[in-house]
Amino acid sequence: LTSAPPTAPRARRATPAARGAHGGTMGWSINDGIFTPYPPCFAFSWFRKIFEDNSFCRFAGSCGAEWGSRNRGRIMLTAAVVSFIALIFQLIPVISLDDNTQVLINTRWGFVRFEDVVVSICPEDIIVENDGDTDRFALDSSECQGLIDEDTCESCKDANQAAVSLAVLSFITGFVQFMTDLQRSTEAGDLNCQKFMGIATGIAGGLSTLSSLSTYSADCQEKLPNSIDFNGVEEDLRWEYGPSFVLLAIASFLKAFDVLCHAIVPTPMSRQLADGDKLEQDKAEADP
Repeated sequence: LTSAPPTAPRARRATPAARGAHGGTMGWSINDGIFTPYPPCFAFSWFRKIFEDNSFCRFAGSCGAEWGSRNRGRIMLTAAVVSFIALIFQLIPVISLDDNTQVLINTRWGFVRFEDVVVSICPEDIIVENDGDTDRFALDSSECQGLIDEDTCESCKDANQAAVSLAVLSFITGFVQFMTDLQRSTEAGDLNCQKFMGIATGIAGGLSTLSSLSTYSADCQEKLPNSIDFNGVEEDLRWEYGPSFVLLAIASFLKAFDVLCHAIVPTPMSRQLADGDKLEQDKAEADP
């Protein structure tokens, strides 16, 4: 009697988690995205019914392109990186509220150079650097009014405070945008309401950013004098926009890119169906 040759052990099948988005094993692909758990509020069925499963949210979720669905991870993680960069840019105007003089100079909204003098416009102050010496005056002080004029100083103070308030709002919506981008990078974590929130916060943040820029430009920068009497000498001035203004302007364009990413990526089909349709789909998938 001869014994049968030993059979080779069967190879274990790779699990979906071990397989990449393109069929490779034991690896992570950018198109796999980064799974983010649902917000805690989704533990309540009434909350989900109102803010996720209503017909408007399901319709919003269905909008998009098939190409966007296939490349969900790539698109939304790219959007997350762009949102993070925009978030850093939007932090600079918020930092301009600091009380440190050097920080205020580094985050100024506007400035002008002539001879060895640099004049910086900050949210509540005007700072004059002259050959190594630094003087800081409040925008509503007599020194500012003597350097520029009373109406312009008052206008800049009001405009800067409004601009910074809008910049803070833009920063807050930027953080929400970043988290929404991560949430939508996987099918398992995507939600109809997150797509709507991603678009809504992007538009709201973009509008608040543009409003902040417009407020400062129209009510302060454009009203600054073209010449100044400095130490008895008439100096021609060419005012320029500072880091806070420039970075906030760049962030507004980055927000538009994020909104586009959300618009072209639809939510998974299971999120777009009504409760009864979802039940039928689950039964169909369970049948052999």
